[in-house]
This record gives sequence, structure tokens and C-alpha cells, in this order.
Amino acid sequence: MSRQVRVTLTIIAILLSLLSLLAGIIVLNSFNPMRLAFLSSFVIDNKSGQDIWVSPIGAVGKDGARHPLPFYNLKYLAIRSPKRAEFYIAKDTSRAFIYDWDDIQFSEILIRPKQGDIRFIVVDPNPTSNQYRKLKGNRFTIGSLSDLPAATDNPAIALSSIGKACYWRVYALPGLGLIGPILAIILWRTRNKGKIGIIR
Repeated sequence: MSRQVRVTLTIIAILLSLLSLLAGIIVLNSFNPMRLAFLSSFVIDNKSGQDIWVSPIGAVGKDGARHPLPFYNLKYLAIRSPKRAEFYIAKDTSRAFIYDWDDIQFSEILIRPKQGDIRFIVVDPNPTSNQYRKLKGNRFTIGSLSDLPAATDNPAIALSSIGKACYWRVYALPGLGLIGPILAIILWRTRNKGKIGIIR
């Protein structure tokens, strides 16, 4: 490896060192018991007779602005899920969810069938009262869609803005931070190989 390449890689490794620290903090925070205490799970049963996509949403703040729930992959390890909306549930099946209720009040489940209007079921009729509370029930059944109301303005707006919402950006910067240690290992190994070659 030429000296110019080594200098360039060293500069990049130094610049990425702060991102490496961020990656370490996120890993440690995954085991944070204070964070794990706010993780709760629920199940949605699809008894509608057709395949659907669901988007559980919640109310934030006194004005009740709707946002997608922050989902997690595991209940005993706080690893944030990149997917936030449009979860597929085939007919006569169920799907489990894990979310953080610390800063959002679970309020509705938006339901999108293959054809027809977006429907919704109410989870909490008063989501701005005594925020933020853990769910009392943890199982929700979606029956005949024709019996459900069409999505009101707030949920409809929420769905249009979160249809493709992902959380990848949260992991993008820490992911780049992993490049720093990798470059440091490469530089260390090439340097040691050079020293061994000189000794021989």
C-alpha cells in the first residue's frame, strides 16, 4: 500500500471516529433497562376475509398529531425496526408488533385493503388525555371492513405521509461509523506486514 493511500485512509478513519462512537452508544442503548421498560407488544388478528395492510398510528402532543408508532424487532433488546407502516396481514392470520409507548399514545389502526377505501379502528378514543399510557388490551381483531368507518382526516393524512416511511436513516450514520474501525484494522495489518517484510 502506497504512502499516499495510507494517509488518505488514515484521514478518513479519523473523520469517521465520531460516527464510530455513535454506533457504540446505540449498541449500548439497546440494553438500556430504562428504554426496555417502555416496550410493549400487541397482536392484530385479520378476520376481514381478505388480505390487508395495516398501519398502527398514535397521537403525539396536546394537538393529537398522528404519527407512526416506533416499532422494535425484539422486546428484550431495543433494536429499532426500519419499517413503520403498511404491514401486510393475510386473511385469517395474525401479526405481532412491539412498540415504544413512551412518547406516543396508540390511537388508531389504519387498514388498507387491495381495493376500496382505507378504513380504521379506534384503539384509544381519547389519545390526548393523560398521555402517555400503556395499552390496557394487547389484541385487536379486524372484522368486516364494510362495518368500519372510512379513515378520517388525521389518520388519512398520516397514512399518506408514512406509506413508505422507514427508519433506515437512524442506522445509516452509525453504519458508516463502522468503516472507521475497519480501516484502522486494515492500516494496522498492512503496517505490520511491512515491518515483517523488512525484518526478513
